[in-house]
Amino acid sequence: MSDEDIKVKAGGLIIPCLEKLGIKYTSGIPGSHILTIYNSLNDSKSIKHILVRHEASASVIADAYGRLSGTPMAVIVTAGPGATNTVTGVAQAYGAASPMLVITGNVPLKSGPSTFHGVDTPYFLESIFRDITKATFTVDKPENIPSVLVNGYNISISGRKGPVHISIPIDVGIAEVELPHELSCQASPEELAYSKLVIKDISKSISGKKIVLLLGAEIATSISNDLIIEIAERLNSPVIVQIEGLGYFPQGHELYAGYIEKRWDIHPSAIRVMKEADIVLALGLRPGEEEYEQVERYSEGEIIYIGYTRGMGGENIKMILVGDVIKYLEDIRSIEGDQSKWYVESIDTGSKEYQNLVDNIGMRGPSGYIHPGYASKIISNYIKDGSLVTVDIGTHETWARLTIGARLNIRYLYPGNYGSMGFGLPAAIGGYLSGYRNIITIIGDGGLLMCMEELSTIAQYNMDIKIFVFNDSSYGMIYHMQKKFFGRAVSSQLHPVDFAKISEGLGVKSLRASRPEELDEVISNAFSIDGPVLVDIYTDYKVKYVTSGQ
Repeated sequence: MSDEDIKVKAGGLIIPCLEKLGIKYTSGIPGSHILTIYNSLNDSKSIKHILVRHEASASVIADAYGRLSGTPMAVIVTAGPGATNTVTGVAQAYGAASPMLVITGNVPLKSGPSTFHGVDTPYFLESIFRDITKATFTVDKPENIPSVLVNGYNISISGRKGPVHISIPIDVGIAEVELPHELSCQASPEELAYSKLVIKDISKSISGKKIVLLLGAEIATSISNDLIIEIAERLNSPVIVQIEGLGYFPQGHELYAGYIEKRWDIHPSAIRVMKEADIVLALGLRPGEEEYEQVERYSEGEIIYIGYTRGMGGENIKMILVGDVIKYLEDIRSIEGDQSKWYVESIDTGSKEYQNLVDNIGMRGPSGYIHPGYASKIISNYIKDGSLVTVDIGTHETWARLTIGARLNIRYLYPGNYGSMGFGLPAAIGGYLSGYRNIITIIGDGGLLMCMEELSTIAQYNMDIKIFVFNDSSYGMIYHMQKKFFGRAVSSQLHPVDFAKISEGLGVKSLRASRPEELDEVISNAFSIDGPVLVDIYTDYKVKYVTSGQ
């Protein structure tokens, strides 16, 4: 050891290494197995830590941040339950191609059965995280911490981005190691496959053709939307986005042709332009995803796929390119498609069909309470261009999508195909950290009950987020599914909750609206208040969820 080297706890290397990798934010809760990591946060001058109230929210915050910024946050939680509490948010991030480092404590390497925060093997966390991350590691030597962190970071940001899990056994974290004067933690993303020769084949296939661009989730987290806009304009190509990326391509652009989501909802403009196009250029929408079935259903032309991974199936695809998507797109931007306005009628007709659904929303539902679609329409009147709107899963979201997400020039952050409740509120925190300042959360009462403790987090950091709770005392979407398929409902209605009182108790100002006649004034007041506000809106559970395209 040289005179410049000093002894430190191995866990104390993690924060300095994250700093050198460019990590700006971490989220989590301290615990007994990660004390050395949290202790070093005291000395960080560049990383801001967000103390959450439940580890599940830490991974959702990081997911939202990764989707919006394209760069990872680090989740830092303790062993056992701390780690497993993050699983839902990590799985959701994996599906959304969102980069994230999940750093968890772990039991000692030589621990026996049922040790504290463990089960029967010290490697059980690897088994849990293996299928919901790009990679999972258990650090077995103290001196390996920096290299494992760097490797994990590189994997997270390379190709199709996603979460990487790294567990630090407590005996590894508290071991003493030598700290060189200069800690080596430099990012080096993986070099991806690329062949300039195939561009000639693509050029022959699409030059002068009617082309539709279809953007998968992985495009929104890895590529500047400026490049996509430039390519769309050069190709004269309408653009359809997978629902996770709604707002990544601006809704107000003349080439915007709506969204596509799973098997059950697709914008009517998207259906029309796919039927009319000669080529659907699917960027990052992997064969095998449920949305891809929509493409095969409605497209009457040829399909070309470019993505970071192969996906599954795709027998009907004319051409498949897997590798460096950015390089392929930079080549494609020199190609011109059909320069006529072939898509205008399709987009306009579909948009009018969509608007007709919006125009026919009433003020009240069958029970006389506020119609969730009417609440969304009133909220939409106060949303500025460039805002971030985060939502949850449920009836409220389908109406928010109809009236806000697909119509306004905003970024719309939706849980995605993993579809977990309790997303909207912590996602807004992630959005705040990514730089958004006009942030609106629309969430159902069932979803808020799964994450409402984070109102305290929002209050602690004084994040200016406007939160609208559609309070219908039910799991509304499930209620209507039960009634549709079985003619009756069970365990889908909730005991009434006064969220306005809870919000005040957790430090966030609150307002309440129980009648449609007072809704506009209440929402106007909410937007006029500086700082976070929750509005408890009593909506009608008898209003069904809405789909636009089928």
